Amino acid sequence: MTALLAIETSANLCSVAVAQHGEIIDIVVSEPRGHTRHLLPAIDRLLIDAGLTLRRLDAIAVTTGPGSFTGLRIGIGVAQGLAYGADLPALPLSSLATLAQGAVRSGQLAHDDVAVTVLDARMDEVYWGLYQVAGELVVALRPDRVSTPHALTLDPDLSAGTRYVGLGDGWKFAAQFPLTPIHYDPQAAPLARDMIPLALAALRAGATVTPETLEPHYLRDNHWQKRQRAG
Repeated sequence: MTALLAIETSANLCSVAVAQHGEIIDIVVSEPRGHTRHLLPAIDRLLIDAGLTLRRLDAIAVTTGPGSFTGLRIGIGVAQGLAYGADLPALPLSSLATLAQGAVRSGQLAHDDVAVTVLDARMDEVYWGLYQVAGELVVALRPDRVSTPHALTLDPDLSAGTRYVGLGDGWKFAAQFPLTPIHYDPQAAPLARDMIPLALAALRAGATVTPETLEPHYLRDNHWQKRQRAG
């Protein structure tokens, strides 16, 4: 039976999950800027509770963005270290896809609805994506993007009657978005437990990578490079 560890540190919440035998256990810590302190102890606790060791896992999944520069580096660094040490493959996942998958679990996103996942990117910008349910999983209708809130655009191929569901803390800018969702939840956040269905599908599809090739998907690489040079 497949066993996975999932790590999500792209936003304010720090969460980890372990899946085996079709069951998921997780830990969620709500302490902004506390990822470094809580991540490894949470992983240790979950593995003990699940009766697993790292080497008995099939892979380690981690969200690689978009999201907090610091949070992504912490999560990816831990995933790389653990996967490399235990000779495990890694599974990079989108934080916005994870956010949309959570809406499937909670029942907020029905078939034919489109999830507009939006995270606050600071600097008057948002990270956003469009996702729709296909079977039990969400699929991206276009690549994840970063833009100013008013520049968020919908897929022209979607019908005029498409229902939209807004998810993520970026929906605090709802008044600036060029659409009216049937519902939006600015409290929704990416969680490690919602990575598990996506990670299992990626593992079955052979979409693993070696730990050393994991990289943050900032979407805003030029800004990050400018910040580094300025520093």
